[in-house]
Amino acid sequence: MLAIHFSRRILLEKEDCEWLNKWLVTNKEKEAEEAEKRKNKNRANELRQMSPEEYLFGYLSDAEFEKRINQSREANKPEDVERLTSLLVKLRQEKAWVNGTLL
Repeated sequence: MLAIHFSRRILLEKEDCEWLNKWLVTNKEKEAEEAEKRKNKNRANELRQMSPEEYLFGYLSDAEFEKRINQSREANKPEDVERLTSLLVKLRQEKAWVNGTLL
């Protein structure tokens, strides 16, 4: 499970971390299933082998972050997308994900 601290300061509270972890696991599996439907088994396997943290770093470092989030609106409740966007923006602003670590 994610525990997000930065410079001895808590960036995300426990409830947000738990929600984010659940969202990441669920969305990663949805994306893997979609890849399988497109007959892209390599991508599906890659996604299934990723940890939630690695999947999160993909969102944080993706230049098309906003586009991916907006696309996920179709598969997720709008309030979930808003919460996800808020949490990811907070992490990006703090650059907590630099060098592939949240600590």
